[in-house]
Amino acid sequence: MYDVKHIRNTVILGHGNSGKTTLAEALLFTAGAINRLGKVDDGTTSMDFEEEEIKRQISISTACNHFPWKKQQIFLADTPGDDNFFNEAKFASLVADSAILTVGSVLGVRNQTEHFVDLIQNRHLPCLICITKIDRERSNFQKTVDEIKEAFDLNPVVLYLPIGQEQEFKGVVDIVNQQALFFQEDGTVKEGEIPADMADEVAVRRENMMEYVAETDDDLIEVFLEEERLLIDN
Repeated sequence: MYDVKHIRNTVILGHGNSGKTTLAEALLFTAGAINRLGKVDDGTTSMDFEEEEIKRQISISTACNHFPWKKQQIFLADTPGDDNFFNEAKFASLVADSAILTVGSVLGVRNQTEHFVDLIQNRHLPCLICITKIDRERSNFQKTVDEIKEAFDLNPVVLYLPIGQEQEFKGVVDIVNQQALFFQEDGTVKEGEIPADMADEVAVRRENMMEYVAETDDDLIEVFLEEERLLIDN
């Protein structure tokens, strides 16, 4: 049994082929809830298990799983992105207290993305946007961020910067903790130094992040104006 205070219900929403199931698989693997990293193309993911889903390589119904993370129990709902199964996503969002929105960095913002943003905003769900498929040809991280800003009149704060793009995508920079995380062949990551040519951009992004956080609280604004920085407690 889990203490209700420590349960978090998160729905993963996003347009078709934006990597929702792959993201869910990675979260479960990283948390140790599954011992191998399945692939949609191979039909080996833990979330897409119905015969038709494996055959078509798309999610048809909402799949759920859970994992422990930092004293919390995270319940994930991986929803379909196809318009034909929109009600699956709609019903899952009704029982969620937070959302992850996936946007592919090749296709960018799609019509379905707008529907999912409406769901999130109507439910007032705290939302993390995950830009996916950065390793694909013609991917563009910053262009996708700009599309999100323009399409939804949002000012998203970047928490992770990709290291490289397309075939050169090899990791991310954690803006909060100021460290680089490099992908390993076994699906894990290895901490490392931030590439020198990214140092200035990371500093600017971190400053923007602290300004945004400070704006959410009057006391934090005072601290930020006095100290010109915020201490971040993980």
